[in-house]
Amino acid sequence: MLLRYTLKNIFSKPGRLIILLLCMTAACFSGFLAVDFGNTFKVFLHDMVSGQIGKIDHEVIYYGSDGITDKTFEGAPPLEYTCEMFTSKREVTRDEKNYSYAITDTVYVLAFSDMDIIHRMEMLPENIMPEEGQIAISRSCSEKFGYEVGDTFTVPDKDYNDVSFTVSSIYPDVTVYGQYSAVISKDSYVMLCGEKPYYTAYLTMDPADWETFEQWMEQERPTATVQKMYISEDMDNLLDTLTGIFYLVFVLVFVLVIFVVVSFTEKLITERMSVIGTLRSIGMSMRKTTGILLFENVLYALAGASLALLIYIPLRQMVLDKLVDEITFGSSDVRLNYGMMILVVLGAVLIQVLVPL
Repeated sequence: MLLRYTLKNIFSKPGRLIILLLCMTAACFSGFLAVDFGNTFKVFLHDMVSGQIGKIDHEVIYYGSDGITDKTFEGAPPLEYTCEMFTSKREVTRDEKNYSYAITDTVYVLAFSDMDIIHRMEMLPENIMPEEGQIAISRSCSEKFGYEVGDTFTVPDKDYNDVSFTVSSIYPDVTVYGQYSAVISKDSYVMLCGEKPYYTAYLTMDPADWETFEQWMEQERPTATVQKMYISEDMDNLLDTLTGIFYLVFVLVFVLVIFVVVSFTEKLITERMSVIGTLRSIGMSMRKTTGILLFENVLYALAGASLALLIYIPLRQMVLDKLVDEITFGSSDVRLNYGMMILVVLGAVLIQVLVPL
């Protein structure tokens, strides 16, 4: 009976119902943005970077007389590095709508001076260890050109003769390797291109030494190009600013909602006074009559929070999926901050409960 009476009161004023639902939905939605999305975007960016470049913190390109050797980093803070060598091949595909058009893409074929370090840097899974005559290819290379494990993959040597390799494995895409990439052993690379100096190195070190290393390189190896591969403090500050903006919007909407809820609740109580008086005259306690009003307000809060969730969750996923599509890598599977979102819903309920009191 209480529920039926309350629902009847709620739907008796559809205009007021719509405005209150919009206010509670806006408050909860802005709250979800503040407590979840700002942090979600930060987690997404950090996961994306670590998932695509592993534990690399610097890339060094140095065209010294002997290329990059152990002497290159003598005197620098303690670090671990591996050098990259690469060649390339052309892959030609046909336009599905007009077969006469050929599309040419470049596949970068890489080799490293130390595969164990590559594994420790988490740039490749530990099971990716191509032997002589084998080649590992990236997932995007496999999907684009139709290569599977066991297929033959040809790479031109220094005399432009095709050398055949067997696809031994497929690894997740790695940003620094380019859109389409493949990995062979160091011996296979020497067979293709001969002995060459190393000019590119990937480094990892203690984060406390990053700034010292960059200053050392600037002073001791001024001709070297040092690329920071980590999320800088400026980027972290930018993400914190974005989160702060979400919180500011939440506070502004929250204050607006309080004013609207107070105004409508005063009118609601005025309308219910005659009914409450009747209920009191037939013996209903003050606690129960107050409970009727609070229950109605709680329903407004829960309905608004439910609408906000129905809008926020798919919109959040759509934004993350769009980011993944734009950068062609990464995962949009970032967990919701359920604890904080529940607090937002409880806050909406608390507003609706405290205002009539």
